[in-house]
Amino acid sequence: MVGFGELADPADDSAGSASDLDLRQDLGWLATLVLLAGGVRLGTLFRTSVIVNDGPTFLGIAQKMLDGNWLEALSAHQHPGYPLLTAGLGHWVGDLQTAGEWISLVSGSLAVAALYFFLIQAWNRRVAVFGAFLLAINPYAARLSADVQSDSLYLFLFLFSIGLLFGALRSQRTALVLGAGLVSGLAYCVRPEGFGVVVAGFGLSLAAWLRGTWSTNTFLRWFVTLGVGAAVSMLPYLIFLREVTGSFTLSQKKSIFLMLGWAGAPSRSSFFFASTPNVDIATGLGLGFVFGLLVLGALFWIRRSRLARIRFGPTALLLGWLFFLVLGFAVRPSQAAELLAAVISTVRPEVAFLVLIGIASRSRVDPSARTLFIVTVLSLYALVFFTLLLSYGYVVRRHVLPPLSLLLGYAGAGAWILVRSAEAGFSRRGGFWARLAPRSGVLLIVLIALIALPKVWRDHRSEQVASRRAAEWMAAEVKGEGLLASDRMKHGWYAQREWRSTNSGGQPISWSALYGGGVRWVLVESLATNGMQEVAVSVGSQEASFDSVERYRVQDGSRQATVWELVPR
Repeated sequence: MVGFGELADPADDSAGSASDLDLRQDLGWLATLVLLAGGVRLGTLFRTSVIVNDGPTFLGIAQKMLDGNWLEALSAHQHPGYPLLTAGLGHWVGDLQTAGEWISLVSGSLAVAALYFFLIQAWNRRVAVFGAFLLAINPYAARLSADVQSDSLYLFLFLFSIGLLFGALRSQRTALVLGAGLVSGLAYCVRPEGFGVVVAGFGLSLAAWLRGTWSTNTFLRWFVTLGVGAAVSMLPYLIFLREVTGSFTLSQKKSIFLMLGWAGAPSRSSFFFASTPNVDIATGLGLGFVFGLLVLGALFWIRRSRLARIRFGPTALLLGWLFFLVLGFAVRPSQAAELLAAVISTVRPEVAFLVLIGIASRSRVDPSARTLFIVTVLSLYALVFFTLLLSYGYVVRRHVLPPLSLLLGYAGAGAWILVRSAEAGFSRRGGFWARLAPRSGVLLIVLIALIALPKVWRDHRSEQVASRRAAEWMAAEVKGEGLLASDRMKHGWYAQREWRSTNSGGQPISWSALYGGGVRWVLVESLATNGMQEVAVSVGSQEASFDSVERYRVQDGSRQATVWELVPR
């Protein structure tokens, strides 16, 4: 029977184990990996020309917090964790954008340490070093850490809570259980998906009880402690959202129902039901009591049966994911293909290859609770992402990166299998190759770095430099009132002016409509070769209640940006 105290595969042939670690060696590896991640992310920051389009939203919330407008700041659609830290650091350094970028950079670097913390418990030191190295040079993790957005902070808190949860399941130490709930709640305060770690913890503790590994007292104590830890950090914001929206929601953007893909939930509803029937309190309590007894009876029956003692390992992991992948393609082929593409591009093909080697190498080994843990977390988030894809039409790399990071343990295991194979092959050939054999691990690290780093340090959003310079010209030269309209919210931030979009529902808004809504400036970005012709067509088609006067034009590479003033006649 698999228990959460048996977290290492019995046939694991790696060098060390989490029980005999040398603390100084681990601290040395952690410092090296965090410094490497910081250097990679700092280089990415210098190659990022323009902030992400959501950046002004976070910066605007942070500014409201600095101004003391807490009600409006907390009522925003974005969760308050990242803006709150940005406001605090921004007050100290005097610039919100710089503060937001450095919070992302530092938290993205610490996420590598958090992954190491999980992997060294679930595998061993060598796997942890290589898995954390892969996250340190992952192009998309680096880009998220070099921008004004919440994803790197969320990644750090998510992975830290995962490490605490794994250790708590193994040791049942109260401090770890409480910490797992608390940090998962903090992750929720950054992004609503952070709540999933608590859900996974509840499910895994229930599985341990159903398997008979845990006693009822142990299960209840663990369950309550995890819930209390999560409640400490989650409840204040949840209560605020309940007062603002009138319903139990995980965020202003997605209700609990929509996070699970249940569209059409009412604006006011109970926590568990999409609609609440009009029944008196006594009847409702009676129905709830009967339902609770049925669920409790079913759980005790499962615990006494053999159903809860089914064992599975990495092979079942692959077969289960393959089944759901085929099912997804059968039900929603385009959405399933989009989700699969996001997964592969996020992990990177060369790393996915190592993951498959790592999983395949354990396929004949007795299953461990590590496998159950990773399967549970990934399956939960796969369900959430697929239903979000059905409900909202998109899932991007920054959504899938945190849970997929857990697979880097298998990638680390696969890497060391390749290293051992290379060492054996080089040694058999003799001569120069035999001298190369001890350096096989270094060669693999260099090869992966050479594949990843050019993408990491490639110019990011360089095509938007012209529009940024045009907006900055407005901030320096344009005085007086009047809204700015463009196709990107970030232009308003750079221009230090209230912003309106030039599009609505994917369709362009006429300049006369923009003018009627208070817009007095329009920033147009286009290709330098035909941009003026495109702009002239747009201007010429407007009604004659105002004149469109070009005030500034700048070109950078193949792109140009033009600032137009709408002057009343």
